[in-house]
Amino acid sequence: MSTKIRTSIEQSKKLLSLGLDPNTADMFYTFNRDFNGNIIGFLPSPLVSDGFIDIDGGEIPCWSLTALLELMPIGSHIEKKKNCYACYAVYTKPLESSTPIEAAFETVCWLIEHGYIKVNK
Repeated sequence: MSTKIRTSIEQSKKLLSLGLDPNTADMFYTFNRDFNGNIIGFLPSPLVSDGFIDIDGGEIPCWSLTALLELMPIGSHIEKKKNCYACYAVYTKPLESSTPIEAAFETVCWLIEHGYIKVNK
């Protein structure tokens, strides 16, 4: 079983496209290069102490489960069910997914799209 501890690159790009402040991220993906300098993929890394993410320089912010939960209203939580995880936020019906990070991601997207999380748009 693969454990997801952060948003994927695709999920991260969606959060950015929705206007989420990259400074709310607590991790980032950076280019992984071969010996010739060619990009061969991305490596996840913890956020450096200065808290600055260089999106234009090739860093893509990503959010841990903890960071996603911090964006949600007080009282939000994730519950393990028999076949899935359900994320409950004050303004939504539970959103279910196969992993806690996916459930939290879907909930944060919903909260942004409905104006409950303020973004830079």
